[in-house]
Amino acid sequence: DSSYGGNTFNGRTEFSVTGTGHLSLTQYVGTDLFNGDLVLNNTLTGQISFGISGGTAVLANGRTVSVGTLGYNAGYLLFRNFTQVGPTPQSLVLGNLAGLEYGTGNTFNGDITSTSGRLFFQGTTFNGNGRFTKTGPSGDGSVGNNVFNGQAEFTITSTGHLALHQNAPDAYNGNIY
Repeated sequence: DSSYGGNTFNGRTEFSVTGTGHLSLTQYVGTDLFNGDLVLNNTLTGQISFGISGGTAVLANGRTVSVGTLGYNAGYLLFRNFTQVGPTPQSLVLGNLAGLEYGTGNTFNGDITSTSGRLFFQGTTFNGNGRFTKTGPSGDGSVGNNVFNGQAEFTITSTGHLALHQNAPDAYNGNIY
């Protein structure tokens, strides 16, 4: 299922994929505004994506995007054209079989901590500190074009590897760990 955008969510909003489907928010040209906390769940191999074909999503100042009580155990979570307004810290903890992609056109203004089985970076600006943990055994290659304005820490807890900036350089304006 997909949405063209143009939606305003003023309260806590929770999306769940409990099968193999794909939920695509702000898929094309519109803008979705999230004025409350955004909670995401994925219990099987489905996918949730933002802005995959050009739409935008905006998370209001003081609000968070997080994983809900059902978990995000497998499948993919893709952020594209997603803007987090303000310095509120964000935390995304996905399962070992789940992939997380920070795609093109994103801006995260607060500190961010994420854990996921697969991990990809492509054209995102991180204005706060970032702590990124990859837990799965796969080899993940990222395109590049990212900007890390705060400290960036990358941790791999499995036999897999994480390749950054395979096609274009990243900018690191803070310390790298």
